[in-house]
Amino acid sequence: MKVIYDMVGERGGVTHWEWMGRLDGKDYPLEGIEEAVTNAYSRIADRTYNLVFKVDGRITTTTRISISADGRTMTVTSTTAKSVNTAIYNKRGS
Repeated sequence: MKVIYDMVGERGGVTHWEWMGRLDGKDYPLEGIEEAVTNAYSRIADRTYNLVFKVDGRITTTTRISISADGRTMTVTSTTAKSVNTAIYNKRGS
């Protein structure tokens, strides 16, 4: 699986990261970043995934990604030591 993160900052700067790995829960390095960062993706159910984000071998964020049965809505809940954040993404068009 390949995941590409393109993030636009408040002032318009773009950050580009890439990750390639398997849904096996093992750590795979994130490319495009200076720190030693890994992602470990695993499948929990048919449309639900878990992501463990580590910096220098230490877990900093755990994320649960759920995709609706129709494939049009993705709910992402990320947990850190200080907060829990949920984002809902809806697919436009066909």
